[in-house]
Amino acid sequence: MKISCVDQTPFLKRGKGGLMQLLRVRFSLSEPCAVEICLDGETVHSGDHPAGEAVVEFYRAEPREERQSSLMLRAGGEETQFCFATKLPKRLSEHVVQLSHHDLGYTDIPSRVLSGYNRAILELLEMADVRNGVTGDSRLRVVLEQAWSVDHFLNTAAPADRERLMARIRAGDFEVNALYGNQITEIMGHEETYRLMYPSAAIAQEAGVPLISAEYNDITDFSWGLCRALPIHRGDLPGQDYPPGSMSLPEATIANRIINVSSGH
Repeated sequence: MKISCVDQTPFLKRGKGGLMQLLRVRFSLSEPCAVEICLDGETVHSGDHPAGEAVVEFYRAEPREERQSSLMLRAGGEETQFCFATKLPKRLSEHVVQLSHHDLGYTDIPSRVLSGYNRAILELLEMADVRNGVTGDSRLRVVLEQAWSVDHFLNTAAPADRERLMARIRAGDFEVNALYGNQITEIMGHEETYRLMYPSAAIAQEAGVPLISAEYNDITDFSWGLCRALPIHRGDLPGQDYPPGSMSLPEATIANRIINVSSGH
């Protein structure tokens, strides 16, 4: 019998005493027999195995320091030892991000799309309620892609559901996007561009939160005027005076206040 290798995988799961690391042991037997595998003196596997090569998986407590470990394989009255250096597993954060076509009238007639997004927001609120108490990066976060669906929900939902959404926005769990929709900004005047963000700014004002992002789907490019409008709406809401000189900010100043992130379609 022979131990071929010990694979210290990057996979971790939560156990009673903390995180547990998945290990895989590959070994071979010359004849079928009962097998016991011990890691650093502790039995981690036992059972009958046929002759030939086998792979056994088990979990151990996540190591806190690099050290030498010993694996013992006992089978048919014999035993063999395999020593290896314990490696600290990497901590990886996994983020699940949904991509969608948030276009009014793109996937169905507008009346159906509006009611469909009302249902979607209600489902998101249910998911958030289920995960109440979860903290850190594991808590549910939602970016409501554009303001038209949020605006419609707030104007048509039951008062209790409206308040549920506003509470999530206030808490920072649900983020409202600055733009109302996918307008072609290159053919819009400056007044239309500013008014494009009035609904989202009103929602942000009611919730007492800033507008920090703007999402744009399926429209090629956007005008420089939109770049000028976004910093103003980040800190100023409809009905308030714009900061002195904000309409003529130098391009370098505006560039330092906006980050543009693009993705392929």
